[in-house]
Amino acid sequence: MPIFEPVKELSITTAQHVVIDYQLASLRDRILAYILDYILLNIISVGALFIMLALSSSLQDEFYFLVFVPAYLFYALLFEILNKGQTPGKIALGTRVVRTSGEVPSISDYVLRWIFRPLDIYVSLGSLAVVLIASSDKNQRLGDRMANTTVIKAKADVRFTLSDIEKLIAPDYEVQYPNVKLLSEDDALVVKAVLERNRKNPGRASRMRLSELTDKLKIALEIDDKSPDDQILKSILKDYVALTR
Repeated sequence: MPIFEPVKELSITTAQHVVIDYQLASLRDRILAYILDYILLNIISVGALFIMLALSSSLQDEFYFLVFVPAYLFYALLFEILNKGQTPGKIALGTRVVRTSGEVPSISDYVLRWIFRPLDIYVSLGSLAVVLIASSDKNQRLGDRMANTTVIKAKADVRFTLSDIEKLIAPDYEVQYPNVKLLSEDDALVVKAVLERNRKNPGRASRMRLSELTDKLKIALEIDDKSPDDQILKSILKDYVALTR
């Protein structure tokens, strides 16, 4: 039996047919996030209780059923809907909920995974969620499986900064491909993700993705350059940073 929990990844194909790997949140991450949320929820509940006791007796019942109970029941659901899949506990652990396709879940997706929360966590004392997450390739509890969602490490996705590229750009740097100004930051981050994947996992599959992305960008940006694919993509990133920073 391994000492450490194996790292699992979720491979997602973007609209540009580029495969990006997201690190799935570990069982430990999810448990710790739940504990932090539970602590915060109880702190909020104690504060709400003091407010309720300070009210007149005629308003206490209304406050209890209209504020206290909904806040306790819908804590996780409301935070995930309003904060793009993150509760305070998930923020602290750097995780968030996504669809297995990589898209942001819809409100109905959040509701569906929340509906099964009592069975996953409360009725089974968390044992069902632990067993299902540990045995799932995508680290999904029952609610995740029904809603087709999972939880990923937010810090491990393609949205790392481009600041490291800025350090490589000389003051007198000359832009090679001026049309890169047509790219969005998401596009630039996809380019960097593909380059990073190729650096870490060189191989036929990585080279194919590198080539496919380069071909698409050469057409979109009207680039006529016979340089190696990785060199072209690196230049595109430098040009993007030079023109947008």
